[in-house]
Amino acid sequence: MTKKDRIKLVIDMYKEGATRPEIASATNFNFGTIKKIVDDYEGSIADKDPSKRSQAYGLYKSNYKLLSVAIKLDIPADEAEKYYQDYVRLSDAYLQDIISDNGDLRRFLTLYNVLKSLDVSFDNLDENIIVSRNIAITKSELLNLEKKIQSNKEVLSYLENNKNKSRRELTNLQSAIMSEQDSYIELKTKGLEKRLNLVQAIILDHRILLIAALFAVVSTFQRIKSLWLCLTRPIITSLPQDLDL
Repeated sequence: MTKKDRIKLVIDMYKEGATRPEIASATNFNFGTIKKIVDDYEGSIADKDPSKRSQAYGLYKSNYKLLSVAIKLDIPADEAEKYYQDYVRLSDAYLQDIISDNGDLRRFLTLYNVLKSLDVSFDNLDENIIVSRNIAITKSELLNLEKKIQSNKEVLSYLENNKNKSRRELTNLQSAIMSEQDSYIELKTKGLEKRLNLVQAIILDHRILLIAALFAVVSTFQRIKSLWLCLTRPIITSLPQDLDL
């Protein structure tokens, strides 16, 4: 097979939707050569009468979405998706190496679009995977920390309950002490009242004795007076009547 035949085979297989590995296997061209042949072919037909495929490639290159391309070119969704798969397969050398010969690109394209929206390329994918793993580790550490915080909250709640319980017990103890003090003061007051009553009784007894003594003195004085009158009355009667005493 001549080189010209091989180039024609590349274009034919490309138009049929063959993958880059399939074309390379059939034509014995490397990926770079195949890309150049396809680009030349697309450029040549684009200059004449751009096909839907060429127009779709141009729109995808300008970052149009699948829906936008389907609407703008008035093509079915599956056709727009097929053009996008071809565009991605042809424009990304990394994809050309990892896509299987006849695999379905839909799942991979979903991943590709997600990575692209996150501004992640395949060149720094390993670095981003490491960052993602570190994030996962950090999340795990954060979860453990949250568990420790929750455990500490439970311990703090337990200590708070014990503190409140101790406060109640202290209040009860203070109330008991106050009650005992009141009882003691009451008993002591009653004891003083008893002593006071005893003193009052003694004073009353002394008053009674004093009154009795005074009564006795008065009685004695009366007796003495009566006795004196009895003794002096005969003498007075015997005196002359005209004696001026």
